[in-house]
Amino acid sequence: LEKALQAIVDRHAILRTSYEYGSGGAFQYVAADGTCDFARRDASSNTAQQVESCCMGDAAEPFDLERGPVWRVRLYSFNATRHVLLVVIHHIAFDYWSGIVFQQELQVFYNDFRLGRACSLAPLQTQYLDFVKWQDQLLKKEQGKELADYWLSQLSGGLPCLNLPTDSPRLELQGFEGKSYRFRLDQQLVRRLDAMAHAQNRTLYSLMLAVHAVLMYRYSGQADFPVGTAAAGRSTAAFEGILGFFVNTVVLRMNCAGNPPFDSFWKSVSEMALTALEHQDYPFLLLVDKLGIPRDPSRSPLCDALFSWDKAHSSGPDPSPDDTQFTLTDAQQLGGPHDLNFIVFEATESLDVTIQYNTDLFAAGTIERMAGHYENLLRGIADAPSTSIGQLP
Repeated sequence: LEKALQAIVDRHAILRTSYEYGSGGAFQYVAADGTCDFARRDASSNTAQQVESCCMGDAAEPFDLERGPVWRVRLYSFNATRHVLLVVIHHIAFDYWSGIVFQQELQVFYNDFRLGRACSLAPLQTQYLDFVKWQDQLLKKEQGKELADYWLSQLSGGLPCLNLPTDSPRLELQGFEGKSYRFRLDQQLVRRLDAMAHAQNRTLYSLMLAVHAVLMYRYSGQADFPVGTAAAGRSTAAFEGILGFFVNTVVLRMNCAGNPPFDSFWKSVSEMALTALEHQDYPFLLLVDKLGIPRDPSRSPLCDALFSWDKAHSSGPDPSPDDTQFTLTDAQQLGGPHDLNFIVFEATESLDVTIQYNTDLFAAGTIERMAGHYENLLRGIADAPSTSIGQLP
């Protein structure tokens, strides 16, 4: 296992990168070699609940970005055959897609070393720094100007804040304490929604994004508000197998004016999202600067609510009967960088929803009720998609 983890460090420069800040700004320092912060924990006398608590404690330890490393691994062993592997990586070096790549590569390296096989992974031809250079060149070209012009045309002119009703007053300085609430949508309901999307030649993603916007509209009473959605940011195949923070927030300005029927609102959201994702390569933080909107220290810039769509990726080559299998399980995320983040995970014939929320603003019971309201909307839409969004149950 340690050899497999070291092989991943050797393979991905981003895991050997530290971050320094000086008079000229922030700099990356990429070490020629590095080691993994790996430790074993004896969990033979612990229950699964106790180990989970220990994992959360290990996960909450801060990173020293200037000295590195920006990730750590802890192995909790109940006995010789039952283990929990905790992998904690700072978001500066990792995103959801990276988690899938990491899991695949760890499994391959682990079994190659365990079984004495030659490494079955081809060497990487690019690193995260190549993506940074590619993006820098893109922004200097005419295409970069076109991307900037598109987003300025979409978001300029008094972009409103989404003011959801909260359980506690908003702090003057935004806090980032958060929790997560998870639930799985009924399989029969998911099939009905999927069939509805196919019938309209649209994606299930666009349907769920539109429903999320309706939920925000019904809670806030606002007809004009922004919603952020996460774009993978890996526009070329050369970056698909690299670890790093590629994901980019795309801001969509929702227009619920006139209480439109859901199906027509969904159509407009689908078209807007499609065009926005075609322009996803303009960096969010650069857009914040370009728009010149005064920063409010009590809020995230541009959007307070996010909608994220995750999908199961290919698990790579089929394992041999002798291979050990790794099962990936996401731990509860404790951070709350936005007021709300709805994360919908699409698996085979199922949709799992996680609501990440800022605990300075929302109580757990409020979020649980919100999940119920969300399901009510989905059922109402499945029953009568032409109902006006303000009259949906």
